[in-house]
Amino acid sequence: MSTLPDLERELLLAARRAAASRWPWRRAGALALTGAALLAAGAGAATQFGNIDEGATASGRYQIARAADESGGICLNLRFEGHRPAYGCSDRPDAQHPFGLVVVESSEQSDERIIYGLAAAQVARVDVLGDGDERTPAIPRQAEDLPGRFFSVTVPDRGRIELVAYDAADRELARLGSRAEPTAPVHSLAELRAQGNPIGFAAGVATADAVEYRGRSLTPDEASRRELTCAHNQDVVRCYDTKQQMEAAESQGR
Repeated sequence: MSTLPDLERELLLAARRAAASRWPWRRAGALALTGAALLAAGAGAATQFGNIDEGATASGRYQIARAADESGGICLNLRFEGHRPAYGCSDRPDAQHPFGLVVVESSEQSDERIIYGLAAAQVARVDVLGDGDERTPAIPRQAEDLPGRFFSVTVPDRGRIELVAYDAADRELARLGSRAEPTAPVHSLAELRAQGNPIGFAAGVATADAVEYRGRSLTPDEASRRELTCAHNQDVVRCYDTKQQMEAAESQGR
């Protein structure tokens, strides 16, 4: 994505602010974004293709679909009913890189997280590691027009993230992330993912062409220049001067 550096800086700042390893943006009726992330999120997935998967959590029903990526990579959208889609984009998986795109979607309305993505053709199983010896398997499957095999799994929303890929003979092919506490600061999204920090796997959010601010329409560029705090609420994006103003408006149902 051409705007990845902007989104990467925003996520790194969020990671340094957050003591807990949890996606700092909220999807509890609305999803908060600061200006830089608003621009970065709006430039990714465009055309959406047919659905790949669907399911439900305490946050409601969702669908996962492929979306176009002008850079030649691959993008997947996850959309909860009543919300704009969240998406992730990445390179295609191959024999040297068994894990391609991996996205983690969390919600304050639920104690679950959805982990979904693409694995190389030789990956027969993906295990999501949890507390102690806890493992949740996902069986990748070929989906139409996807480069690689699609997998998704719902697991408890806690701790760091670690995934293990196995071939059909149950041989380990690759690991992604880690459940161990980090011992070094992070300087990139790749390092966040290597440390298993959910922020490193967080989805972007497709924005509208215009946002609402004090009853009038602004472009996402103008919202970014003003450093506004914006919230996605169904198909409306409303921006506020401060996070406190946004939360007050939400509490009043506006």
